[in-house]
Amino acid sequence: MEAPAYWHLDKNNGSELCYCCFNAISRDFARLGILIEQKGMGIVDSSFMIEARKPFKADHYGHSFWISNK
Repeated sequence: MEAPAYWHLDKNNGSELCYCCFNAISRDFARLGILIEQKGMGIVDSSFMIEARKPFKADHYGHSFWISNK
């Protein structure tokens, strides 16, 4: 990451909302996209990255990833 980033919290001094609300600059989001597209690049387990991109509980949503253009 090039710049500081942060998660929204569920309340003051609470827990991160890990299902959403990650705030970063666009270049860092692009880096995250490349990491995902390259199946983790050895940083994240590639089997998780492959599984995360499959439908889960909805046809258009994987494990924290939108997987459809619909």
